[in-house]
Formats: sequence, C-alpha cells, structure tokens
Amino acid sequence: MVKGGIGPKGRSGRPYKKKRKFLSNQYTVASTNPQPKPSTSASSKKLRDRSVSASRERDFPGYRVFDLNYFLEQLTKIVRCACGEIVTISEKSVIGLYSEFEVRCSKCEAVNSISSCPKICVSRNAPEVNRRVQYAMRCIGADRAGLETFCEVMDMPKPVKQHSYDRIKSHILEAQRTVAEKSMSAAADLEKTLSGSESVAVPGDGTWCTRGHTALVGVVSVIGAESGKVLDVDVRCKECRACLSKQNLPDTPELSIWKEEHSKSCVKNHTGASGNMEVEGMLEVFGRSREKRGVMYKDYIGDGDSKVFKKIQESKPYGDDVEVNKLECVLHVQKRMGTRLRAKLKEKTKLAHGKGLGGKGRLTDKAVNRISSLYGKCIRDNSSNLDQMYKAVWALFDHTRSTDEEPFHEGCSLEWCRFAQELAATGKVVEYSHKNSVILTRM
Repeated sequence: MVKGGIGPKGRSGRPYKKKRKFLSNQYTVASTNPQPKPSTSASSKKLRDRSVSASRERDFPGYRVFDLNYFLEQLTKIVRCACGEIVTISEKSVIGLYSEFEVRCSKCEAVNSISSCPKICVSRNAPEVNRRVQYAMRCIGADRAGLETFCEVMDMPKPVKQHSYDRIKSHILEAQRTVAEKSMSAAADLEKTLSGSESVAVPGDGTWCTRGHTALVGVVSVIGAESGKVLDVDVRCKECRACLSKQNLPDTPELSIWKEEHSKSCVKNHTGASGNMEVEGMLEVFGRSREKRGVMYKDYIGDGDSKVFKKIQESKPYGDDVEVNKLECVLHVQKRMGTRLRAKLKEKTKLAHGKGLGGKGRLTDKAVNRISSLYGKCIRDNSSNLDQMYKAVWALFDHTRSTDEEPFHEGCSLEWCRFAQELAATGKVVEYSHKNSVILTRM
C-alpha cells in the first residue's frame, strides 16, 4: 500500500497490503525478544559461539578497490617531500594484485618505495593480497579462471601465473589442514568431557562430489553426539589429474623420478567402486580414532546402511574386548515412515468406503508430516523402554485411524492428542471432530 491509500486494488476494491519481509532468522531475533526460547540445535550453538556483531564498524580495516590513476593523481597534489617539494608517485612493479610504488622528489632526488599490502610467511616475500584473494576464490568455488575473469571485468591486473597459483594453493591447503586438525582434536576433547568417558557415540555418514556410483571423490565424516562438532573426516579419491597427464608418456628415467616424488603427494587413494568409498573411509576413521583423537567410537549411529556397520564389526578396531554397538538414527527412521506413506499415496489404493487413501479429510501431505514427526517422538520419548515404545507407536496408529463414530484414544499421549487433552480436562468430549481419519482397510 502506498502513502495515502492509493495503489493497486483487489477484487474487493480494497488496496493490497504490502507483504512484510522477514530479514532475519529464529536465532538473530533473540536480542529483541525479552524471553527467547532456549535452543539446543547445532546451528544455534554455532551462531552463539561466533558472537559476530551484525553491524560493521565504520572504520573497518582491510582492503579497498580504487582507480589507480585517479588515486595517485590525488596523492601527488598533497604529498610533499621533506624538502617541501611536491613528489611524483609511479607504479614500479606488479605481482598479481600486489603493487610497489616509487616516490621520487625532483628537487633533492630522494627516492622511496611503498607497497600496496604487507608481505607474509617466514621469508616475508609473499604478498598477502594474492593469498587472500585466492582463498576467497576457493571459498566461493572458483579457480584461477574465475579470478582472471573477475580481474578483467574490474580492470585490475591479472592474477599470478599458474605455477605460482598452484604453489599458493598448496600453502593454503596445508594451513587449512593444520587448522582442521586442531579444531577436530579440540572437539574430541570436548566430546570426552561431555560424555564423561573416552567411549563416545558418533553419527557417521558419507557424501559424494557427484550423485550416483560414478563419483570420483567421496568424503566420510563422524560427529560427536553430545557436542555436535566434527571429530574426524576422511577423503577418498579415485583419480589424480597429475597422474592422468603422465600416463601416456614413454617410460623414461625422468618419468620414474617424477613418479617417485609425486607418490608423496598423489591424491588417489581409492580403487574400485565408488559405493565402497564410505566403507573404506569409515574403517580408516575408526581405526585411527585412538591414536589421533584419544577416543573410541563405541556407539555408531548409522543411517540404516548395514554394510558399513558390518565391516566395522568385522575389522574390530578396538580389539576383541571392545565391541562397537549400532544405534539407529531416529530421524532416518522417521524419514522412512514419511517416505513409505507417500509411496502408498501414489499407489491410488481404494479403501472400504470406495475412496482413495489421500485427499481432503483423509491422508494429506500435512498429515503425513505430522504422523512422521509423532512417530519419531514416540521412539525418542521411550528410547530406554521397548514395551512403552511399542505401546506408544500402536497408540499413534489407533489415533490416526480414529473417527467420530469409533474413537481409539485409550493409549494416546496428552502432549499431542487433543481428544485426550479435552477428556482429561473436562471428563467428556463434546466438540472434538476427527478431520483426517485414515481407515487402512482395503476393499
């Protein structure tokens, strides 16, 4: 709605109201909420740990992008030599995005040099800007070609040559590996503290760079069940580009020397089917847990993949005296319930009353989500009592098939059953109506 109430109108003749935009999330609004709801999710913990201010300070230090000729022209008007004479500033050398400038006085012939950024590393010969911009490209998934395009569009110098780019990439990789190891070691110590023991529970899973069983790169990770932080990762790769570039060359002494040197840094560490990457990676992670992290992954929370757990049991990573236990992930079990209910909806099954399983007043997508969520809750709330879990799941089934004529709410929980809530509060049920009743009886 524009000012004065004049604007586009709907069928009723009233102006449209401008839709409100939500520019935050459930965790960033905590400061404006006098009584925020406590959250224990991993996402909320990470956001709380970062403690980064939403507003950037006006005197923010760092890099800027400016027009070189215009900037130097402005400087030469105000910068003077110690003798009082105006100086000339010119660019002496360029290394990627790094520049060195020469400041010369025409009167006393004094010459000084200034640089566009500091140099880092032990030898102090690596311009920081070249490493920073390359790390930025890696964070957004771009390589040297993307950086070169960016520099061309922004009318900036070309990035460093490919061999220098590869050398910087190896330095960044080594720094990232060092930081990751320290972070995962600290996470393992925190997990031991929270668990009160060196035997901890970890959910583990694998992922692939591309979907399907033709992926060339796969990653396996385990996460602490108590801390929600990554404890270890293992990368599996089926192909090395450097080895592929040399495979058709004739066998020479120089090639043999190259292969011997390259074997120390070759990224290929998996042979065979891509589906076995998760198995081999998980065996590697379990096998080095004591040596690298000082913990034992005694309880493995899997996603239903029995092949991985079977191989872990057979390998006996902690000897014959310590057995790894399998714990099912409730979220995966809950997800499978929803998947199978939706598969039933697609079958177009006819029920006793002649109508299908889905539709208004019966099994809808919203009802499937609710049933799946309550199914997971029944399991979580009774994880230490199998008999109670059995009764709670069947109570949910009876609740789902209840109708106004035949209500089945004897075992329902007061937490999620409105029929049971009303009956407990008033001793009778008068206004309750069963809207979505699923009668699982075929014709």
